[in-house]
Amino acid sequence: MKAKKGIIIFAIGHVNYYRMAENLAASLLCNGLSDSGLSVAVLVDDESKLRYPHLFNQVITLPSSDFTVDGKIVFNHATVRMYEYTPFDVTIKLDADMIWIPGKNPADLFSDLQKLDIAFETMGSSPLLDGADKSVWADVSDIKETYGLSTADRIYKIYGEFLYFKKGKKAEKFFNTAKQVYFEQKVKCYPFSNGTFTDELAFQIACMQTGIYPHAEEYTPVYNIFLKIGLQRAYPYQLGDKGFYGYSIGGNRLDTFKKEQYNLLALHYFNKLGLSMPYKAEDKRTFLQERKQL
Repeated sequence: MKAKKGIIIFAIGHVNYYRMAENLAASLLCNGLSDSGLSVAVLVDDESKLRYPHLFNQVITLPSSDFTVDGKIVFNHATVRMYEYTPFDVTIKLDADMIWIPGKNPADLFSDLQKLDIAFETMGSSPLLDGADKSVWADVSDIKETYGLSTADRIYKIYGEFLYFKKGKKAEKFFNTAKQVYFEQKVKCYPFSNGTFTDELAFQIACMQTGIYPHAEEYTPVYNIFLKIGLQRAYPYQLGDKGFYGYSIGGNRLDTFKKEQYNLLALHYFNKLGLSMPYKAEDKRTFLQERKQL
């Protein structure tokens, strides 16, 4: 039986995440997603928030108990469970706050990674030494001591906006370990967006515990200004030529140039599909209370 391949997008909480997910789905469709036999699923807390549900092959409603703590949404509670949520045999998980670069067929990205069981977006690694800078979420010496690791282990700077994985023993082992790390919270993590731990930190630690490391020292299929300093003024079509597939607006604040590029792409894709009023990029701190102090 042919493996089912597809992309999952989380849209939980504020309605703007639903709008961003719709922009992303529209951009995927306009770049050959369906023609390539791929599907896209959106994971939501309230399906009624979607304006254009037909952009998705599947809408999956998650139970609120999976992502709320004391009545507040903790997004990473859901994302760390992506392995059990995905309806696909081969999955790419994307954050909602990005848009696809014109001319980049999503099928090509699946093809690039087809020999792998799991792949992460990463910007390098370092030995697990005191003072190592590859984790923005926790003290490296605390990680080393708590989990009985050594300087022979390497800590990778992993970004959770993109993951690729196949259903199977290797990926299942990794995600089960990551979930255990995430929910046990044995090390102190810098707080983020209503949460006291992040999926990225859980992935970093799970890599070292399982020995399932990123396939490349640096792998960035999604352009994010935090990843590639020096390309701040690059247009999306230029980024496509450099091997990027997605254009991220992740982060708490955005500069005017990046907002303009995202908005132009969103309008282009919506016009192509005969849709109106795509989401326009804005700083997350303007609509998320938990981001105002970041």
